[in-house]
Amino acid sequence: MDIAKNIFKKSYLLIVLIIFYLFWVIPYLQISKEVDNSIIIKTENFALLVIGVVSFLFLLLFKNTQIVIPLAAFTPFVFSHPFDAYTVPFNLYLALGLVIIGFVAHIFIYKPKIKLGSFFAGLAILCLALILGGVATKAEYLSQQIGFVLLCTVGLLFFYSFFVSTATIRFKDLARTLTYLGIFIILQVLTYYLIQENVIDSLLSKGVAVGWGISNNIGLILLFTIPFTFYLAITNKTGKTMAYTFISFCQMITIIFTYSRGSIIALTLGLIFLLPLLFKYAKDRWTFLSTFNILILCSAFFLVYSGYKYPEYFNQFYEDIFRIDFDSINGRIPIYQDILAAFKERPIFGYGLFAPFSETGDTYTWGHSTILHTVYTAGIFGGGALLFHLGQKYYLLFRQINIRKLIVAFSFLLSGLYGLFDVSYYFINYMILLIIVIATIEKEIMAIGKEEVDEILF
Repeated sequence: MDIAKNIFKKSYLLIVLIIFYLFWVIPYLQISKEVDNSIIIKTENFALLVIGVVSFLFLLLFKNTQIVIPLAAFTPFVFSHPFDAYTVPFNLYLALGLVIIGFVAHIFIYKPKIKLGSFFAGLAILCLALILGGVATKAEYLSQQIGFVLLCTVGLLFFYSFFVSTATIRFKDLARTLTYLGIFIILQVLTYYLIQENVIDSLLSKGVAVGWGISNNIGLILLFTIPFTFYLAITNKTGKTMAYTFISFCQMITIIFTYSRGSIIALTLGLIFLLPLLFKYAKDRWTFLSTFNILILCSAFFLVYSGYKYPEYFNQFYEDIFRIDFDSINGRIPIYQDILAAFKERPIFGYGLFAPFSETGDTYTWGHSTILHTVYTAGIFGGGALLFHLGQKYYLLFRQINIRKLIVAFSFLLSGLYGLFDVSYYFINYMILLIIVIATIEKEIMAIGKEEVDEILF
């Protein structure tokens, strides 16, 4: 039993990665081949049912819900095509229902001490602001909006407090979970490119789409996972340091080939401060630095060679990466002007999350800035709530700072920098990851001794 438990513990994340990739890639390939939609729906519903049943069983069988964390982290990225409120896969409701029942059953079976969590106050105030967003507009969709936002925000708060109260996970295991998620996304992007008729042309265009998101969404999530992979690189030695450094580098290259300029800018600025910190704390500095430098040199050689051998492709790649219209910031200035003009008319509670602000008023447009989108949808109250949440989040991380808190802070800062150019918050995939991380680092914030955390197993 001990041997089996040890094998399961070491291989669990790899098993999750393989199964979730199969759950994603099978319908994704069917969609690319324009297979009958009913077959795609059946495949997708089967995957969701399995995820729901397994999560339910784990919640019943394990007191420490650490084992459910990878399933919660991977599920938002398993969808091979976009859907809206009217086209939600039926078994998603079934899976959510099973998970909710599992949560409740877990509480009754194991009777954990319920804790709100250190970050609860900031999250709750932000959630209240989102619920009240647009409350004075008298829009015809107001009741639907309040109901939907109430359901989502209360669900996220419960999700957060549940894992704060029931999950104990070593920080290294959390980092491994997010690293495997980064690998999952790399595989999705690689699959997208490989199934294109012309791979080279696809590599030279910002057209990547993996179902649950497009280029900007992919860049945002990889910005979130990269610091955790770097943490594993600097806390291991020799072969593992080389492997995790290589995975970190692959995540960075993937961001570049999304052509998400906000992500590329955020990554560049973040690495200026992150790399010296990683070198300082690295256990095996020589291996980490030499591996990273070799990867940089190999990439530089490839760029020089491709520029010499295929100048037309290289020039197109260079132009696409650095193509920025500074007059409009790639179309963002008109959007910002629309937001600020609308904000003046409803400055207190804004227009609500469902409200469009396009010129025609009949399509939804994201604000391309987390702060401005919040101000538009939830007004001054929402903007203040977001700043309070961010202030509390970073205060708790930088209080009694250590390398683990710095890694989390960089994960938040990199994705936060992206949020200056696009909306990071309110993208449900990002929000679930955010909640998972701030819930599972609670033991770090509450200063539980290292020896106690390292003894925790499934």
